[in-house]
Amino acid sequence: MKMTSWLIIYVLFVHFVSDYVFQSNSIIEYKSKHWVWLMIHVLSYISILTVGILIGSLFFKYNLGFIWKFLLININAHWITEYFTSRRIEKYRKKSKTRNMMLLIGLEQFIILSAIFLSFHTNTNG
Repeated sequence: MKMTSWLIIYVLFVHFVSDYVFQSNSIIEYKSKHWVWLMIHVLSYISILTVGILIGSLFFKYNLGFIWKFLLININAHWITEYFTSRRIEKYRKKSKTRNMMLLIGLEQFIILSAIFLSFHTNTNG
C-alpha cells in the first residue's frame, strides 16, 4: 500500500476520534440546541484534529502549508455542515423519524469526509 493511502487512513481515523470519541454526552445533546455547545464541539474537534495532524506530520511527509490549508478547509466544512444538519437531526430525533435522522447523519458524514478527501487531494496535487 502506498504511503498516501496510509496517510488517508490515518486522517480518517483522526477525524473519527475527533468527531466521535471525544464528543461528550452534553455536546451530543446540546450542540443542536445552543450555538455555544456547537462551538464547544467544533473547538474540541479542531483541537484534537490539529494535534492528530501534527503527530501525523512526524510520520508522513507533509509540510506546514499542507497542514494549515487542510485544517482551515476542514474546520470550516465541519462547522458549516454541523450548524445545519445537527438542528435537523434533532428535529427528526424528537419526532422519532429514525430513518430520516440516519439518512441525514450519513449525508453529514459524506459531506465532511468529502471535504477531507478533496482538501487532501488538492493539497497533495494528486
